[in-house]
Amino acid sequence: MDLIDRAPMPISAVIIDGYVWLSADGKPGLGAHLHEALGRSVPVIGVAKTKFGDDTWSIPVVRGASETPLFITSVGIDQSEAAAHIAKMKGEGRMPKLLSSADRRARSVLSNGAAS
Repeated sequence: MDLIDRAPMPISAVIIDGYVWLSADGKPGLGAHLHEALGRSVPVIGVAKTKFGDDTWSIPVVRGASETPLFITSVGIDQSEAAAHIAKMKGEGRMPKLLSSADRRARSVLSNGAAS
């Protein structure tokens, strides 16, 4: 939340590594909780690399030459629109370049013990 609060411009959406919803009947996941914490004012898109349980509610998106989909869920934005945005992101591989870069950066910060 601190990182979002320090953003230099208004945030139009947040993409998380995981699910927004954990069931077809709307059991909240990380993304749904974040959406609530943001006062329901910012759409949250969940991009999961691994299928959760018996998932029938996400939209699978296949990118690049990979046959393995990403699983897209969302709140505050139509799920089909969210999936289309993820499908169109730059990058040749399964993961959009920006998301891969953010993941590497986060892992680097965590492995170095930095808290900023």
